[in-house]
Order: sequence, then structure tokens, then C-alpha cells
Amino acid sequence: MNKILRLSFIAVMALVCGTMSAQTELLENGGFETWKDGVATNWQSSNSASSAKVSQSTDARTGEFAVLVKGETKYNKRLAYKELGLKAGTYKMSFYAKGGQVRPGYAISVNGSIDGQNGYKYGNYAALSATEWTLVEHEFTLEAPTTVNIVVMNPKDNKNKGYKATDAIIDDFSLTTTDGGIDGTVAPPADITNTPETAYTVAKAFELIEAGEGLNAKVYVKGKISAITEVETTKFFNATYNISDNGTTEGQQLMVFHGKYIGGAKFESKDQINIGDEVIVYGQLVNFNGKYEINSNNQIYSINGATSAGVKNITVEQNVDAPAYNLAGQRVNDAYKGIVVKNGKKYLNK
Repeated sequence: MNKILRLSFIAVMALVCGTMSAQTELLENGGFETWKDGVATNWQSSNSASSAKVSQSTDARTGEFAVLVKGETKYNKRLAYKELGLKAGTYKMSFYAKGGQVRPGYAISVNGSIDGQNGYKYGNYAALSATEWTLVEHEFTLEAPTTVNIVVMNPKDNKNKGYKATDAIIDDFSLTTTDGGIDGTVAPPADITNTPETAYTVAKAFELIEAGEGLNAKVYVKGKISAITEVETTKFFNATYNISDNGTTEGQQLMVFHGKYIGGAKFESKDQINIGDEVIVYGQLVNFNGKYEINSNNQIYSINGATSAGVKNITVEQNVDAPAYNLAGQRVNDAYKGIVVKNGKKYLNK
């Protein structure tokens, strides 16, 4: 009898150990120890799955660092891992967190973009402690090979349930499987970065948003202000306005949402921008519920050719008698377009 029990115990332990050894870890930098340019390595999607402001936290469960996922009152925000091509199978994600609430899940990426809200598959909300680490786990099954982003939602305010959004800290993230795995390699994200000199037109910005690839990068877009929704000068010091290629409200309108002035300066006067101003805006393109925008945290690179916030209220004048110089100190003729200096004063030649 004892021998049978011993053999049974050995068999069970072998089964357990075999199952454990068969689990494959699929994430790299799940401990958030490696960072570059303010982002944890591998924790940035090339599509819209990544939406939260993140920062490095020294309040780590293990190692030196964790990731802080900023909460927002009006919008759900997501931490997302880069695109993974996964085989059919069952997957278990787990991590430790502090804060208010989080909701684990994954997003389905098709041709480099997420299929709106239908592309997000979430598990249950997990209540957290503000001071103690809570283990959060979620299991999901893929019926066919799928490209996904592993995500964690940091939810917005919910007045009906008395929940107020707060920051979340996450560490020791893991994704394992016993019957699935990586399905080949995912093609590198498209590189759409550009320069002020090669700023995209509004029409090209629409094409890029529709393609949905490489939208995690910030780009330069050039257009004329066609409508001004708001210039907020008391609390947030930002502006929301539309730009178009021809400066009219006809045709494609790209919204510049909650943007800053030149070089990230505050908006302190409502006349800092006007209908018809030609601007180059630096920010991230996004399809927000069907509306094409330059996302918040954008800034004006130049306005009517000026790249300095100190150049304001430029007067359009013609002075044929005095020599003209550009801002680099080079003498120019009357055909020169842009800001010129005559008799110690700045003018705008159009």
C-alpha cells in the first residue's frame, strides 16, 4: 500500500513538474527594468493600443523599476505590449499592481490597426490596494493564429460606482502558454517619422491614419487653420482647432486636439492663432472614434513661418527702400517668402 502511495505521489509530482516545465514565457522585459526615451522596452504598440502616459517608477516589487500608468478622469487608458503573433492556444497573463482598479485583456491587431472597440477583449476588473501589491491574472484562448497586443486598462471615473480614476503601478508581468506560442515574426512597424521640411499635408495625414501603421510616432503636419474650437487660457493653456490644406472648412479637416503653442509654450492669449494661419504641428496622428486628429500633447512647430514664440503680431508690410534680411542674417530680395528684417523690425512677406 505504501509503495502504491509513493508511486502515485511520484506520478503526480512528475505531472506537475512536466506541466510547469512546459509553460513558455512569451514576454521580454516583463519586469520593466529596461527603458529608452521614457518608455519601457517592448511596451509600446505601433497602433492605438498604447494610449496611457507612462513613466518609470522606483516603487518596484522586484528589481529596480516598475511602470506607472497614469489615470485620467474622462478616458480609459491602456498600457500595451508590442504586437505579438500568437498561435492558436490558451494563454495566461499575470502581473502585480497597486492603485485603484485595472482590467487585463488583449487587443486584436489587423493590418496594423485595432478594429475599434470590437478589437479589445477584456477580462474582469481587478480591485487594487494603494499600498500593497495585488496579483492580477487573466486567461484567454485564441482559436486561430492572431496578432495581438497584451493590454491593461486603467479605467476612467465611474460616478455610478463611486470610482475615481487614479494612477496604477505595474510590475512582474508574465504571459505563458502550454499549447500555444509565437507564430513566426511580426513585421516591424511602419516608420512614418518626418521632419518640418517634409511635413505631411492634411491629405497625407488622412492616408496615414486610414492605413493605421506607425501611428505611435509623432510627425509634422502642415496646414492652414480653418476653424478654432477653443483657446483655453486659464487652466490648461491649450487650444483645439482644425487645419485643412486650403484653409477652408470644405473637405478634409484634421483636428488639432488640446495642443500647445510654439515649442510647447502655453496659450496665454486667444489671438495667438487665427483663421488662415499656416501652421506646422508636431504630434501623434489618431483615429478617435472615427474622427481624425492630432492627439493631445501636440505643439506648434511654426506659425506663418515663425518658429519662435517670441515673434508675435507680425505686420505684413512692403518696404522697397531698405535692404531685407532673413532670420539667419542673409540678405534676401523681394521675392523671398517668410519673415524678414527691415530697419530693425520684423515683417512677413507673403
